[in-house]
Amino acid sequence: MVRCMSGTTEPFKVEVGLHLGSTLIPFMFAIIMDTFTDNIRKEAPWSMMFADDVVLCCKGKTELEENLERWRDGLEKRGMKVSRVKTEYMCLNGVLGGSVRIKDQLLPVK
Repeated sequence: MVRCMSGTTEPFKVEVGLHLGSTLIPFMFAIIMDTFTDNIRKEAPWSMMFADDVVLCCKGKTELEENLERWRDGLEKRGMKVSRVKTEYMCLNGVLGGSVRIKDQLLPVK
């Protein structure tokens, strides 16, 4: 079945599609992510995507938490989920001023 803004279709059998390992899969994923994040992304180096990973660069904790929330909200509105378990952060200058949260969950420091 397909879920979209107008509702969910009836289930149907998929007989032809992309196979795991197909060279089209990463390309299609990149196109979909570009489309989903068009109004969220900032120019490099502030937002960068590497396969299914996203790097957000910010100057401070508040800006980072705002960017994380914008990405989380934007992707979850489209049916994707940001993994709170895999999401982590690092501080290059050693001064952040507290821990970073995404939707009330503390993120581990890398």
